[in-house]
Amino acid sequence: SQSRYLGLDDDEQRVLELMRADGVEGMDALILRSRMPLSRLYQATVGLEIKGLLRRIPGRKLELVERIYP
Repeated sequence: SQSRYLGLDDDEQRVLELMRADGVEGMDALILRSRMPLSRLYQATVGLEIKGLLRRIPGRKLELVERIYP
């Protein structure tokens, strides 16, 4: 799959899958939907940011970078 090609770990892949529907997700909603411990969720989002796949936007929201899922 594309995620494996990008070298994502399981938590990073889960975050991307949860965000695929509309590409933007509030951090609070993501915490609830992911059912991941906050520390793991934070680590996954930071990892995705470092890899250039995710960015933070105002309002405690995360946004997928468009080139991932055209």
